[in-house]
Amino acid sequence: MNTSNPPSDADLMDRAIENAAAVRGTTAPNPWVGAAVLGSDGRLYDGATRPPGGLHAERVAIDLAGETTRGATLATTLEPCCHEGRGISCVTKIIEAKFINRVVFSVKDPDKRVNGRGKEELQKKNIKVRYGLCEKEAIEIYKGYFLNRKIKRPRVFLKLATTLDGYISITNARTV
Repeated sequence: MNTSNPPSDADLMDRAIENAAAVRGTTAPNPWVGAAVLGSDGRLYDGATRPPGGLHAERVAIDLAGETTRGATLATTLEPCCHEGRGISCVTKIIEAKFINRVVFSVKDPDKRVNGRGKEELQKKNIKVRYGLCEKEAIEIYKGYFLNRKIKRPRVFLKLATTLDGYISITNARTV
């Protein structure tokens, strides 16, 4: 990558969205999140949420970037979590990485354990936060997750084949 012309926040977010799309449907009950870290070496380090019990996207990207996080920007499709679960939270990992000075994310996580707190905790540690980038795309990606977190029900699709008169089968069908 040409370090004299580093990728923009929008480029980083596009990469994070691609990373999220690559793991769609494999991370339940967690949302499929993508991340990208622009390291101080000018390289992009990709992260995506692992299957249940695995690391979140931000942690994967930070681990890959290692020491190149000095002055780095982290882009993620969803607000970093700030609650402890099977391991440390993404916000804690970002803070412990010490050298990430900017976090860009698309949309706030409506989970009651996060919902703006991740952003606040990062800002308290003097990490610059930008959010709302590619928000429409993120809202589309997370419609089912948001519905589940807001009203505790899944997003369900029904595909139904019917006859022209509205029935699901004809009554005089013969079995073969």
